[in-house]
Amino acid sequence: MPVFLTNRGWKFEAGGIASGLFTPFAHLQTNRSENAPTVCVGGTPAEIAVTSVDTVWGKGERHVYRVLDGKHRLDYSLTVTETAQGLPAVILDHSYTNLGDQPIWLGKCGFRCAGPALTVKGAPEDWYVGGIMGDDRIHSLTNFDENSRFGHKDFLTLYTNHGLTGLVYAPVGSPTAFLNFSFGGRSGSSLLDMECVSDMSYVRVEPGKTRVCQSMVLCVGPYDERVRSVFLHLADTHGCRRQRPPVGWCSWYHYFSGVTAQNVWDVVKTFSDEKTAFPFEVIQLDDGYQVAPGDWSPNEKFPGGMQGMADLAQAIADRGARPGIWMAPAFVHESTGILREHPHWALRHQDGRPFEMNENWNGISCALDFSNPEAYDFAMNALRSYREAGYTYFKIDFNAIHADGLCSFDDSRTSFEVYRDVYHGYRRVIGEDSYLNACSGFTRTVFGIADGCRIGPDSIDIWEGGCSIGRCLRSVGKKAVVRDDILALDLRVKVITPEEFHTWQSFMGLLGGLTFISDPIDRPEYREDRRQFDILYPPAPEKGVCLHPGVDPWNRRLGFIAKRPWGDFASAMICNIEETTETLDTKFIPFDVLGKEFHVFSFWTGEYLGVRGTDFPVTLKTHETALLRLTPVGDRTRPTLIGSDLHISMGAAEIADVTFTD
Repeated sequence: MPVFLTNRGWKFEAGGIASGLFTPFAHLQTNRSENAPTVCVGGTPAEIAVTSVDTVWGKGERHVYRVLDGKHRLDYSLTVTETAQGLPAVILDHSYTNLGDQPIWLGKCGFRCAGPALTVKGAPEDWYVGGIMGDDRIHSLTNFDENSRFGHKDFLTLYTNHGLTGLVYAPVGSPTAFLNFSFGGRSGSSLLDMECVSDMSYVRVEPGKTRVCQSMVLCVGPYDERVRSVFLHLADTHGCRRQRPPVGWCSWYHYFSGVTAQNVWDVVKTFSDEKTAFPFEVIQLDDGYQVAPGDWSPNEKFPGGMQGMADLAQAIADRGARPGIWMAPAFVHESTGILREHPHWALRHQDGRPFEMNENWNGISCALDFSNPEAYDFAMNALRSYREAGYTYFKIDFNAIHADGLCSFDDSRTSFEVYRDVYHGYRRVIGEDSYLNACSGFTRTVFGIADGCRIGPDSIDIWEGGCSIGRCLRSVGKKAVVRDDILALDLRVKVITPEEFHTWQSFMGLLGGLTFISDPIDRPEYREDRRQFDILYPPAPEKGVCLHPGVDPWNRRLGFIAKRPWGDFASAMICNIEETTETLDTKFIPFDVLGKEFHVFSFWTGEYLGVRGTDFPVTLKTHETALLRLTPVGDRTRPTLIGSDLHISMGAAEIADVTFTD
């Protein structure tokens, strides 16, 4: 891709986007007192070397620059690598060396453009900016004006043309720090001032020492291809665990914090009696068994203390499932008195206030500073007690380790590095044979350590709002392209009803299939809803992706292509997100590779809709979804399997073979 290097910085033009001039900068402090001033340093880069190199994206040319800031005794090294062959990309590496005789503390380090930072070709309403990690969403550029400020963590995408044209900013290289991308609004077709930052968390740099920041890459091309290539690279540098996610039962979405030991024992008995009906691999106890966060001993609803918990774990294991436990070791509740006894364990703001939350557990809970060895050991011992009691599935929730702007007991590591060190500790305590589910949001910090990761918000039986189905549809679908390259992805759900229920089932079923339920399977009334389980289990081998990636804020079109010896086909959904009945065009463009004409089967209505192309109209009620199978029209002289209503994948999961006889 064309990159233009100057004696002040760099800029580019590619993928229908032109940038302004980006120049290096760094924030530093010379002491860490509450009122210590933050100094922004920069300078004119001087090129000192040009070499040819091999990168993971092809051969390239590496330009090495230095900035010597004599006033602050800082030596800044910048490396810009432009690929000449293979995937069009620019890789940015930067580091800082303390030339003084006193420590310095590095904050935000990266590149900024005073604006316009990025200018797109074509109508701004056809371009969409978004992120991938956490709850980041996709927005049309017209959602912003010159007074808007917005940003994304670790990834930034800017796309048009059904996700075929655009760019990705992403972290690469060794895991060091979070990246933050921020904009200062929009004017016309341009995004205004922009920063690409490695958040070094005011890490301490001793005299004569060098601190390497998080490397980043800018690459252009189709969304699915570029995002996947970045995550495959991260799998190499951060690690990956590709264990298949287990199917199981979790207490939370039915019993919530009111769960009792008897509730779980009843489920265990039913599972034991009806294993064919309930092929669980995990039975997991969630929040509600403990005295309080910080005091992880069982409460009065779980008699028998830790021996009672061990007996429950043994009973689950004896019946062929993993015993699972939920924990939030990063928090301690005020009722435990732990921080009164150990105030130096608290994670704190710069002004000394502890990091608190009061949304859960009827009172104030404070986060632990895991850079403090004592707090770290306290949390590890809590996990160890349940591993010794026989639990081998751990769901770790409420991860406040990475909270922005907080001070650390040990300032020699970035918050990102502390986060990874903690999860490495969890893994050592529970062992390689245990399943570790990071209920942490989708974050690089757990790559290579956790087996599974939460990718969306809690989703309860409302369409819009905080913990809603709509919020989940918007935030989750764009992550599907990276599923199973790094770790398993975990959706948290509670069912809803009529058209919205079908939309949720379609989305969940195509995205990855059912993993956990919370239904009280021991109760007779559950038998009436068994089909809702049967059509989602087992998950299909194929996993759906957004068919218009990077440009569809709601991920309304989701699907996959299934290749089978008896004939390939596609399974897909299209959702009406509007508050009125709408006629929508399917625009299943990626399925053109299968052919021009298709037999179309509708799962929810059970109808054969005739022969269509990949783009045809469907009329849908408010929040309704059409779940469709497209089977290429082939040899008309022999039977053609055009669908199935036994499973939501319509033939990908439940059909093992198809044979024809003359």
